[in-house]
Amino acid sequence: MITSKVKARLEDIPRSSDVSTEHGRNQVARRAARLQPIFRGARVLLVNDFPAEMEHVTGILRALGVEVEVATTSEDATSMLAQRQFDVVISDMRRGETPDEGLRFLKRMREKRVYLPTIFTVGQYKPELGTPAHAFGITNRVDELLNLLFDALERTRG
Repeated sequence: MITSKVKARLEDIPRSSDVSTEHGRNQVARRAARLQPIFRGARVLLVNDFPAEMEHVTGILRALGVEVEVATTSEDATSMLAQRQFDVVISDMRRGETPDEGLRFLKRMREKRVYLPTIFTVGQYKPELGTPAHAFGITNRVDELLNLLFDALERTRG
């Protein structure tokens, strides 16, 4: 049941073929069903100045029992990290006019000794640049984002 619901939600994403593959959607749906006990009750901080861009992802996560809190600025996210426990951070790379705000935020997290798996989302992914130092992963695809999140939660909660 979970598998079909997750797959259907992934396929409902506008231009879903641009942000995932059929194989990726199937894999994520199977993993979601298998790993649900691990991530039910997990807390994810989403940092994105346009959170509506991620509403499909947050909808899937909330339906799976993951608590998602949203910050639209690095300052708000830093404050939330100081006040609450989170398992993973998902951050866009660009916020406002600052193309590397995600990296700046990650650096501030580390300076404050907050060592959480951090996954970056980007508009244009350039694999040849690799994953930024101290980041758990980086992607522009929803299926990859969910797989990275599942990997991080398996490591922190499994």
